[in-house]
Amino acid sequence: MSAAQETENASAEMAAEHILGDYLELLPKQRETFDIAQTRVGERASNNMPRKQAYDQHMYTHMMAQKSVDPTEVGLADTPPIIFLPAPYPPCVTPDSDLSQMYVDDLRIATHHRGKYLLLRVFAPPIRIAGIHLLVEDVHGDYLRLALYLQYPDLVESELEDVFSEGTVLLVKEPCCRLHTDETCGVRVDHVSDVEFIATDDERVPSCWKTEQKDSKTTADTLKQEGNDFVRKGMYWAARKRYTQALRISSDAIETEVIKRNLALTHIETQDFEAALKILGYPTLNSHDSSCDRALLRASQALHPLGRFEESLEVLEKYCLLYPGDDKATHRLKQARMRKIEMTTGDYDFKSMQKLAGRLEPPLMDHADYVGPVEIRESKLHGRGLFITRDVEVGELLLCEKAFCYASGKARPATLFHLEATSVSKGALAEVILRTIHKASRNPSLASRILSLHPGTYKPCEVQTSSVQPVIDSFFIEAVVNHTSYFCRPSLKLYEEEVLKRVKPSAERKDCGFWVLPSYINHSCLGNCQRSFIGDLFILRATRDLPKDTELVTPYVLGSGPGFEAQMRKTWGFTCTCPLCLYTKTLPDEFKSKETKLINSIKCYFPAGGVPASALTSVNKKIIANLLDKLEAIYRRPAKEIPRDNLAELQLAFADDYLLPTDDTRVIDYLRKSLESVGFVFKPGSSPKGFRVVEWGHHEAATVRTFIKLAEFFLVPSTEKRREDVMYFWKECAEMIYKIWVGENETFTRVYTTSTWGRPSKEESERMAQTFHKLLNMKGDDT
Repeated sequence: MSAAQETENASAEMAAEHILGDYLELLPKQRETFDIAQTRVGERASNNMPRKQAYDQHMYTHMMAQKSVDPTEVGLADTPPIIFLPAPYPPCVTPDSDLSQMYVDDLRIATHHRGKYLLLRVFAPPIRIAGIHLLVEDVHGDYLRLALYLQYPDLVESELEDVFSEGTVLLVKEPCCRLHTDETCGVRVDHVSDVEFIATDDERVPSCWKTEQKDSKTTADTLKQEGNDFVRKGMYWAARKRYTQALRISSDAIETEVIKRNLALTHIETQDFEAALKILGYPTLNSHDSSCDRALLRASQALHPLGRFEESLEVLEKYCLLYPGDDKATHRLKQARMRKIEMTTGDYDFKSMQKLAGRLEPPLMDHADYVGPVEIRESKLHGRGLFITRDVEVGELLLCEKAFCYASGKARPATLFHLEATSVSKGALAEVILRTIHKASRNPSLASRILSLHPGTYKPCEVQTSSVQPVIDSFFIEAVVNHTSYFCRPSLKLYEEEVLKRVKPSAERKDCGFWVLPSYINHSCLGNCQRSFIGDLFILRATRDLPKDTELVTPYVLGSGPGFEAQMRKTWGFTCTCPLCLYTKTLPDEFKSKETKLINSIKCYFPAGGVPASALTSVNKKIIANLLDKLEAIYRRPAKEIPRDNLAELQLAFADDYLLPTDDTRVIDYLRKSLESVGFVFKPGSSPKGFRVVEWGHHEAATVRTFIKLAEFFLVPSTEKRREDVMYFWKECAEMIYKIWVGENETFTRVYTTSTWGRPSKEESERMAQTFHKLLNMKGDDT
């Protein structure tokens, strides 16, 4: 991102914060208006403002939204959207045929008109400020303000006036009349399925509106050409409108098929994939001529993003047999075959994926979902969870899922402000909420995956489908995404910062994504699986060997104490009952005080920024070793049950930063201890490597560094293969932890090249091996 873009984004964000502050100051007035409305429930909703005055005011706001008075300032159209959400209300679940018509004059203040609908016509250009604001009228000429929120996030400004042009007819289901702060009335719609575009030839449209819109000079070919022009400009909503109109008046069979394919393209480009397949007549694809072959290619474009790769592969194979010279189709066929392999085997080219993800912004990847040995079941922890269906080994790939929706943290920040809960969803999270509502509303099969997820405390409506289109409860989706989405950064980049450079992660805004199957994973501070991210792909691997029927758990956040518990209750509505949290609650204050005192005493010898190992005297080393032993002695529960993270961190720091290579016994001892303090169990073995890992412990990304340090002691030019095998054993352990935390191990050799490792002498390496065997034998016999 360029400096200019960074400045622009920063200016936009500051403008958003400033405007949000202004709105917060107006909240008392908003609440006062709400209270007034409650006292006038059921009163007739009359507009005190004359129609002409309302129109003039609307046009002035429209002009201000199009440009800034001062070009150096952020204007209304450039300001990041700030959307104020009202108290949640259910969408209309009644089929259109069972609704009866009402008119503007029938509206009553603060009343939800169940079982009714309004038929309205747009008579002024639309305005987008957070929502889409329209002036509309009914057949009697009575006007009202109509505001559409949480809808059409992909509709670019240049298309807005075309899609909602004057004369556009809308059907608003079960409208709720709201009182504005100026005491005028209007209707706000937050559910996508509560508004429908109505064709001018629909029998519900008044004849006077049809007469005004009729144009006998317009032909299907003219409309098709206009649509083609809009497609070339990337204005797919405007093109869709032209193709739809052309389709209604086309009388030529071949022309009709061409228009259908073009119309299907506009639906694909606006993520309306299932509608595109319906337009094409998939799966039959009946046609009057060979243009059916071309429809196969278009169908594959809609099937691919729906994750229906086997069907996409089938239609592409048919098409490529007919047109073997079509290079684009051949490339798509290759991609579909790769996606099928990924979907069925979990075999991904992770190395290429890492390179591509590093170049894309946002990093949206074309890859299939892989569902390994996991399934959803009822959980003893909370609701439903994700369980493994067979024994799995440490590092095994359990799941790889492409984000349902994903937004970059560098994107222009949006804000959703919940008036009732006084909570805020900002930036990438707000963008993911908007995009998820949009995508789910257009693809019923995808929406069905979300409807079974947990929305926290929100109570969704019981009926989720109607006879015409899926019912989309925007507040339900907002609650689900808020409850289950992940803020994320590329795992490889995070690893390089935290482990290799040993610095705090950069303060750049995080990306955010929403994944469906991972949403079922329950929380435990002592997780048994680890998530990682490559682009918008969520990767899940086992952190230890797990027996069949184990529930997968992972920490949502890390922490302890009253503040941590309060955060868990506020965000997810429960208190963690994992063994670590239960154990922590039972610790007496005397133990906590003693632990804190010992930790602080040890840290006194580890200055901020570190000191050269040679500067640490032998006396200080003995003092540190003695304090570490005392700290280790106060713990009673086995480390494989309750990890001792603070102790492990200090032991590793002592071995890694403050002991010289000549302190070989201490180095190897404290490296081992740091691993055992988080639950690793090593046993002597009969293999050439001499030992093995029995328990993998509760590791973290930095654990790789510990294993690399061990491997360095055996990295010597030696003809004795056993020493090389020992080195490779520790390297394999490091590579395993790396794979779990980064998501793959194909970049391990790039990150860790042997040329960067220290090279002790052959004698030192031999002495280290003997020392480690001796220490292992002191811990117990092979089992």
